[in-house]
Amino acid sequence: DASRFVALGADADTTDGLRPHGGLIDELHAHKNGDLVAVIETGMGTRRQPLLFEITTAGDDVQTVCFQHRDYVCHVLEELFADETWFGFITTIDDGMDWQHERSWRMANPNYGISVKPDDLRRKCAAATRMPKRVLDVDAMTTAIVLLTVWMSPVTTFCQSAAANVTHPTQVSI
Repeated sequence: DASRFVALGADADTTDGLRPHGGLIDELHAHKNGDLVAVIETGMGTRRQPLLFEITTAGDDVQTVCFQHRDYVCHVLEELFADETWFGFITTIDDGMDWQHERSWRMANPNYGISVKPDDLRRKCAAATRMPKRVLDVDAMTTAIVLLTVWMSPVTTFCQSAAANVTHPTQVSI
């Protein structure tokens, strides 16, 4: 039997010549570029029924292949154009939802209560809200990206931090 799963390294240059029937890319947001995805997609072009899965949380760089694919899926789901070859499933919170509310956590995590533990989220949220500087800089960004699948950029975080500092006696210039 020639069927097998093979783990690939991140170096796309060493994967030329692949002819996979399927692929599974985990944590696509962490890919430095889209080269490996392109090699796999190109190799699958010789197959009658290729299937590529991309699993990821959100990230902080909207210039990545991950964000491009997310954007594409959103356009398909919003019916801006049709593409029967793409299926997307995105879980995230609605715009304007409070990231500290448990309803948000459930909405963004289909595995809430199974592999995503409510007690762990409660503890992280409580710690983050007691450290306002960390909420804006580290914990909220990490929570939003990983647990709520919200795309954020360093600029967004900087602007949130700057806006929060406006209420303090120190002056912020942007």
